[in-house]
Amino acid sequence: MNILSAIWRLLGMGAGRAKAAAAAPQSPLLGAPAAWPQGMTCESCGISECEVEEPVGNGQHAPYRLCRPCHERLLNLSLRPLEFFRLAAIHGHTYHLHDDFYDDGNGEAMQPRDAVVVDAERFPFPVLDDIKGDLRTLVDYACVQYTIADRVIALLKAHDQAALLAYLVHKTRYSRAIHYQTYPIAARVLATAAGEWIREEWENRRENEVWIFAEAVSRCLPPAEAFNMLSTEIEKSSGRQLAGQIGALRYLESAKALDWIERMAPRIVNVSTDWGVLAAVSQFSWPRAESWLTMGRPLSLVALDALMYCTCPEHSNHPIFWFRQRPPILVEAAPVAIMANRLTAYLEMDKAPRTRGTVAVIIDNLFA
Repeated sequence: MNILSAIWRLLGMGAGRAKAAAAAPQSPLLGAPAAWPQGMTCESCGISECEVEEPVGNGQHAPYRLCRPCHERLLNLSLRPLEFFRLAAIHGHTYHLHDDFYDDGNGEAMQPRDAVVVDAERFPFPVLDDIKGDLRTLVDYACVQYTIADRVIALLKAHDQAALLAYLVHKTRYSRAIHYQTYPIAARVLATAAGEWIREEWENRRENEVWIFAEAVSRCLPPAEAFNMLSTEIEKSSGRQLAGQIGALRYLESAKALDWIERMAPRIVNVSTDWGVLAAVSQFSWPRAESWLTMGRPLSLVALDALMYCTCPEHSNHPIFWFRQRPPILVEAAPVAIMANRLTAYLEMDKAPRTRGTVAVIIDNLFA
């Protein structure tokens, strides 16, 4: 049984309907097939026949498949808005499609090497209200955005979920480079309905992809399974790489992460703020903070950072973007005076500048 058939069976759809969906006409704006047969049209203009393959990045992903004029425009950073849209929807925000060169909101070339972007008005960027009823183009629109807007997610939820899953699978198989967008779409729109697909994708993960999978694993799979998968993968790292990957556990917002941090304490060399961020979003409590302060470094420093984040009176403009959307809260907080006195007492055993500064911020937050 192939993956599409398995997904449709998972969702309670018949094999005949799965076959029909896979063969359905593709978006007129994208129309990328799952292979490059003779006569395939250019991924960019959608008009001329493919003539050139241009490698993407390090060559691990599917190449751009273009006609010669579009190939020249790609290299000259002079794509027309719809051409940028089509390529970004397939290949993601590659070097040639980076936001230094194009506005992802309207496809305008920001630094074209050609004097003029030829016939830009004939190839306009899609307007959301015009394409919201076209599932495939709407998915492509989401993939082109650096940050997928809540409205786009809401519009996707109004579409047939089995068809959406089938198209996400199709896009990811055609060009794996777009998986950093298709997985979050699956997480936010389909949740557990995409669980089997995400498991299969995880089995084929590559090195250092835990962040790319984090949201989908957390939202599409049972919490215990998701935590085990992510934490086991993170533990394969060490040093700075370890600290850089622990944030993948944020999506679970689970107190299990606090027990895991305690277990990982001997491996914490430099206490970056990443550890405090993870603790803060994982149901961090005052009793846990007291325990970690008593244990001393490195856990005491993690506790102080977590307390600083949890007691911050205003998160709407917080420099850590995560907190703007999910403000952390201190669980089982003690009376302010008791917490302030305990923090002041801790300074008797750790008088380092970092410690004094963090404690001062926490106390200010407590009395704000």
